[in-house]
Amino acid sequence: MTTVSLRFDDELKKQLDEMCDEMGMNLTTFFMIYEKKLYGNVESHLT
Repeated sequence: MTTVSLRFDDELKKQLDEMCDEMGMNLTTFFMIYEKKLYGNVESHLT
């Protein structure tokens, strides 16, 4: 597994944290799900 650092505007970070909290997850989990969904979509377009 690799560590990735991202920079966000403070207000955007706050909004993302609130959204994730409402869904019962943290920002790391959100991006892990997003990455897996994106990877699946990219892979299907390459074949």
